[in-house]
Amino acid sequence: MPNLQRELLKWAADQPALTGLVILAGGVLFGFFGFRMFRFLLGLTCAGLGWFVGTAAAIVGDLPAYWLGPVGAVAFAGLSLRWVKPATGLASGTTWALLGYYLPYQLHLPQEIAWLCGGIAGLFGMLFAFFCYQTTTIILTTVQGVVLMIVGFVAATTQLMPSIGVTFRQWANRQALLIPALLAMLAVTAFSYQAMRQQGDIRTGK
Repeated sequence: MPNLQRELLKWAADQPALTGLVILAGGVLFGFFGFRMFRFLLGLTCAGLGWFVGTAAAIVGDLPAYWLGPVGAVAFAGLSLRWVKPATGLASGTTWALLGYYLPYQLHLPQEIAWLCGGIAGLFGMLFAFFCYQTTTIILTTVQGVVLMIVGFVAATTQLMPSIGVTFRQWANRQALLIPALLAMLAVTAFSYQAMRQQGDIRTGK
């Protein structure tokens, strides 16, 4: 299994500055205002997941990936509009599975433990989405948002301020817990803001 963090930051560094700024803005939108437009953001998440599933199926079945990927994206996005809670469970489970795999990998634990943690975290994410739907709308968009913010930051700074972007990537590759710690700090901030705004909307009825 490839190093998810290294590959993602490498991809980000190769993107144009405008792409980085768009990703960064999308991360802020997800992280701080996600609960207000959750249905739309859920559709985007499921579309991305469908694109990945379609592309993977094309590779396994030796089929054209250029059309099977978009078909998967459209199909998953459409299903998310029809069955919101199951789609939320799928998106939450996938997100938590990736996090569950990522953290043990960063700690250099055995591959088997990383896969086990990913499976347990994915199952937890799905169950949590079904039993605590309102909270999941905040947690899911918060986690995805802070990831997008960091990716967008790397993409934008690598092109606009190379010394900052390159230095940040070097630190991230040398310090295993730098990105997880930054993710945690951003997630706490974004979650607190969204939770406060959601409670305010419930009390005022707006």
